[in-house]
Amino acid sequence: MTFTSDLANRAAALAAALAIATLTLIAAVGPATPPASRSDRSERPSTHAGARRKNRI
Repeated sequence: MTFTSDLANRAAALAAALAIATLTLIAAVGPATPPASRSDRSERPSTHAGARRKNRI
């Protein structure tokens, strides 16, 4: 086996190990949290000017 093919095999093995580690980490952490839905946003008090006008007594 030549030096270059040995190096190529090592690079391929490293790439495969890195891919497996990345996929394992993603599976362990889980999917990213989805953005807040409209109902989540409406629970917070509105601070924009229109809401302040609407909330005035």
